[in-house]
Amino acid sequence: MNYLNEIFAKEEFHKLGFGKYFCDSVFVQYYSPDKGWHNGNISNKRHLSVDLASQVLHSGSDIFEGLKAFHNPNGGFNFFRIKDNLNRFNLSAERMGMPKIDVTTHKLIIEKLVNKEASYIPNKIGCSMYIRPVMFGSEPTLQVRASREFIHFVLLSPVGPYFGNELNCISIYVEQENIRAAHGGTGNVKTTANYAQSIQTSEKVFKLGFDQVLWLDAIHKKYIEELSGMNIMFLYKDKTLRTPSLSGTILPGITRDTIITLSKSLGYNVIEDQLDINQILHDINSNKIIEAFAVGTGAVVAPIGKLLYKENEYIINNQKVGENAQLIFNQLINLQHGIVEEDNGWLTNIK
Repeated sequence: MNYLNEIFAKEEFHKLGFGKYFCDSVFVQYYSPDKGWHNGNISNKRHLSVDLASQVLHSGSDIFEGLKAFHNPNGGFNFFRIKDNLNRFNLSAERMGMPKIDVTTHKLIIEKLVNKEASYIPNKIGCSMYIRPVMFGSEPTLQVRASREFIHFVLLSPVGPYFGNELNCISIYVEQENIRAAHGGTGNVKTTANYAQSIQTSEKVFKLGFDQVLWLDAIHKKYIEELSGMNIMFLYKDKTLRTPSLSGTILPGITRDTIITLSKSLGYNVIEDQLDINQILHDINSNKIIEAFAVGTGAVVAPIGKLLYKENEYIINNQKVGENAQLIFNQLINLQHGIVEEDNGWLTNIK
């Protein structure tokens, strides 16, 4: 925490990065069939002792969420769509054979924890407190089945912008061979298995100088799905915003849904459908697509300046941040910080 204290004392929030530093306080609770959730406690112990035979280590019994708390210039802090995140947490739990956590109880846990560390919410637009709830199977068994015992914890991490201090274009590598998810699998839930199988390709892509991997569908390997940790959108000249429809293999992103709603209110025509990579690349080359961006809780809005597919590069908007991406980014950030009013019930202000 010493380095974190130094950053906040000097208000050098650009040094935070994303997910590099953590608050001391954590919440931990335990589940067993006879007691349900119990022994919930906030402490400064960020290390857990688990049995080496725990289900999480052998069957991948693990889910998580990602949400944020934002400094409110009028006092206190804001949660943005916290109930939607916690409802999605329960959907992931159900899919992975885990017990649910009452949304109201879960919200109060997070509120109490963030309140305790509220001084570490950065007082700067675009920065926030990232909140990571996690649940994993802790029962010691090598049997391939649902765990009977679980541990749930919540971590806090003060963060700056995901891809740097300002809105900058990122580059995308379109993967042709490996896949991220298949129909009937777990591509639409936040389990670490989805992210683990993307790492080999991601590391290859980073070494080639690209920021993210764009995954295609498992069957035809031509329909666009999502990036390793974000959804994707393409903007056409006629103000049509196209994004892959939720097919069961794509995470139903909270930021994705927010931007769809926000874009409609700003006069964009939003279409969710099946996007053929070949058609999208043709539309980029013919200048029908004028902007593209990745969207997610961590990055918020990340403009895309370049895609690489089958050794060919496709440049979007001369690799410059487009006015539409900037507009949508500003609108969303201002909503999250409570600078502008919203009437969707997305904001929860805690004072």
